[in-house]
Amino acid sequence: MELETVNKLYLELSQFATAKTKNDLELEKITERSRRRGKLLADIFNHEDVNLPLELMNRIDAEVMGHNVMCTPSDVHTGK
Repeated sequence: MELETVNKLYLELSQFATAKTKNDLELEKITERSRRRGKLLADIFNHEDVNLPLELMNRIDAEVMGHNVMCTPSDVHTGK
């Protein structure tokens, strides 16, 4: 009986320790969305059949390389 109680408490503690807050989940969603967009831009930029204007290629390159980071801490809360 004592071992069973310890096992239950350990299970509850492990679930609490690995729980994610709403902000954690939102940040993961934003990060994944940014990663997908970056991959899309990189694929467009690197595709050999695409003849984009130089200005647009420079903007894509800046986005993919992270030179245009405009995210603020409040963006995590607003979902921008």
